[in-house]
Amino acid sequence: MAGRTTKTAYARMNERNKREAAKKRRLKTNPTKVEAKAAGKCGAKTRYGGICKNTAGMGTTHFGIGSCKYHGGNLANHTKHAAKQQAIMLGAPKDIDPVQALLWCIKITAGEVEWFTKQLETVETAQWYEETLMGRQLHILARARADAINRLAKYSADAIKLGIAERAVRIAELYGTSIANLLKGVLQDLVLTEDQQKRVPEIIKRHLILLESGTLTGEIHKPSTEQPALPKRVAA
Repeated sequence: MAGRTTKTAYARMNERNKREAAKKRRLKTNPTKVEAKAAGKCGAKTRYGGICKNTAGMGTTHFGIGSCKYHGGNLANHTKHAAKQQAIMLGAPKDIDPVQALLWCIKITAGEVEWFTKQLETVETAQWYEETLMGRQLHILARARADAINRLAKYSADAIKLGIAERAVRIAELYGTSIANLLKGVLQDLVLTEDQQKRVPEIIKRHLILLESGTLTGEIHKPSTEQPALPKRVAA
């Protein structure tokens, strides 16, 4: 056909060599899959044999995690896997009452304060201060404990403002009333002798004290190895 030039075998070989060289350059400059994943990239293998440099999760509902939209990031299975990864990294959603959440924060922070305090006990006096870029500062454990103490004070102040302490008292009162009504109902259904009725207040008091102290009530009835004291002989 007029005007059409046919490539020689040498020209075709030249083009093939250029493509191969370009491919090798791409492979050389591209990071490995592990390196790409660690850098927050998609990391999937491309059709040219390289590694995708798009941001992980680009164009998907899980931006920052997993493959991009061009490499199966929107597939159902991949989306589910990415959701699991998000739950591991960020924490799965948890249904919790705001009051319970605040109390939970108080307990966790109190645990932090206690742990930092115990760790500081192992630090020698000469190491109480450190030379940092900001100048001479307290040991990092002391600074971390101070931060935890401040957060604990803030959470506790918030709890007081919300009246959580008063609420806890009311719950305890309701709990005590429920126990009293329960015991009253049980005693009314039982047919007790006069002597047993006299002993009821003492027995209930003892068991409530054990319950409050956390002692198992089942441990108080262990058989005693001591011999009961003999009654004194009454003079005639």
